[in-house]
Amino acid sequence: MRKKPRLDPAEQARLDGIVAQFRVEFKCKEDGIEAIFSTLQREGVLVCDCGGCAGITREYGSYFFRCKSCGKKTWFLAGTFFARIRCPLAWLLAIRLFENGIVVNASELASLTGVAVSSAQMMLKKIMVAIQAKMPVESAVLPSAWLLDAVMRRTIRTPAQGHPKDEQFEFEKEYLLQEAKKAKSTDTTYSANVVALAQRIYDQLAREKNKLHFDHICGQDNFGLVSMATDYLQSAGLIKAMPGDWYIATTHEALDVRTAMTAANGLRGMYTEHAEKAILMVDALLAYLVGTYQGISRKYIQLYLSAYWYRLDESVRGRDSLFKHCCLAGPVTHHMLRIYVSPLMLKVMPIPEWAPIPQAQ
Repeated sequence: MRKKPRLDPAEQARLDGIVAQFRVEFKCKEDGIEAIFSTLQREGVLVCDCGGCAGITREYGSYFFRCKSCGKKTWFLAGTFFARIRCPLAWLLAIRLFENGIVVNASELASLTGVAVSSAQMMLKKIMVAIQAKMPVESAVLPSAWLLDAVMRRTIRTPAQGHPKDEQFEFEKEYLLQEAKKAKSTDTTYSANVVALAQRIYDQLAREKNKLHFDHICGQDNFGLVSMATDYLQSAGLIKAMPGDWYIATTHEALDVRTAMTAANGLRGMYTEHAEKAILMVDALLAYLVGTYQGISRKYIQLYLSAYWYRLDESVRGRDSLFKHCCLAGPVTHHMLRIYVSPLMLKVMPIPEWAPIPQAQ
């Protein structure tokens, strides 16, 4: 069966027109390098280290210029967003599509530019990092847990033999453990008896470093209090229930249980605080993430949402606006992409765009 095109005919015709115009404007990679050089020169960033004012010499399409004062050769792409690029036209076409509000996936970009799919994926992510830097600080947010239905791809953070969605649970656990290591909480939500019992149970499981049965944990204590304490510990991500009423600690660090449980409550509060706003956007975001990219990873979900915002907000898009921003931005290295992790609360749209939506009570 023939695969149904992702873009509708009108959008596909617009894409074809933009690509055709781009190929008339840029006939070879030297034209692309020259466009980058011209932008950097207009912005006054092409200055030799010697500080001379005699000017520079350079051949058309060259990756370097030579200072007339000291004769030093400088590779002008070094230390910029376009450092070490091999296919400048592929980069410029991807940026041009973003500027026109057309979002393509890695497979589609690879087909348009002739680069490998993995290279196209890397290009898109680096451009999305540049786009994310343009997002307003005051933006609406929603929990990353609300978009797990779009998470289908593994990354280096996916637990071994786990589903890609397990990244979310691992990230939440890391967050709770970090919060639990902070100063002891003074929260009085939980009774002193339950907290003391939960602390003792956690210390016992963390010390044993092995699973213990509920009957062993209970001992001479009240059954109901022990059940309540184990429930609290599970909600805080400190222990995990196993089949047959067995329990095991998820970490073996010395932690204050009251602080950990308060952190878990705070995390749930963050999620419910934005629930009313989020529900109005989730369906559209899921349709975009699944329809455009056929699923994404949890690790980079914020980058894809940044691209979604840039596509919808015509006020920040314009001819060469993203291209100029990338020219003046610093490098986005492979290491930066490798250590990048989307936060628990994702920025989605500037707050003014959400103004008509009632505030959650």
